[in-house]
Amino acid sequence: MKMESTAKENNNDDAATAIAKPSVLTVQNSFTQCSHFVRPAECSKNGMIYAGEILSLLDLLSLTCAFKHCRGPVVTVTIDSVNFVSPAYAHDTLAMTARVNAAFGSSLEIEVLVEVEDLLTRKTRICCTGYLVFVHLNAKSLKPLQ
Repeated sequence: MKMESTAKENNNDDAATAIAKPSVLTVQNSFTQCSHFVRPAECSKNGMIYAGEILSLLDLLSLTCAFKHCRGPVVTVTIDSVNFVSPAYAHDTLAMTARVNAAFGSSLEIEVLVEVEDLLTRKTRICCTGYLVFVHLNAKSLKPLQ
């Protein structure tokens, strides 16, 4: 009897997995967004956030987006471009979005937009944009998928 109930549970797990994973991948399935409050420790003496802090946030957000799209391990291959448009200061909030821009073979290009929001005035402006390339890895061998 225990074997039958285990088989039924596995079938239910398979059904739940099939529902959770859409068969067709779209940009909307992997769209990722988050906010980040800029702390003084992340800023230079003049109060502007270090570019390296923003690059780290870009990489993490785009990695999440790529992982969601591939449903498996990915690794950053290159940062194609990052355009810094306006600075962010301590106590600003960064509103970040990432989406798949292109997919080819096992590689993905992720587009990232970072906006600065002043929490007091609620005004927003573009801080930077970027394009990062990721490669989807085989979960067991951790080599690029072919």
